[in-house]
Amino acid sequence: SARIVEMTDEQWSTVLDVTLTGTFRCTRAVMRQMEAQGGGVIVNNASVLGWRAQAEQAHYAAAKAGVMA
Repeated sequence: SARIVEMTDEQWSTVLDVTLTGTFRCTRAVMRQMEAQGGGVIVNNASVLGWRAQAEQAHYAAAKAGVMA
């Protein structure tokens, strides 16, 4: 956690990569199997921070908003 002015690119990228890109990659992987079996359900977990960020959580809030999009 860090204020935006103190946050490094690495901190930002790490949280986005794990939280948003990780969700994308897992969803893509299971969709292949779901299509092969004729359907299924995917439930992605988000956070209220995706709607309203808290101090020092801009990277996490942005990632969770992306998951909800």
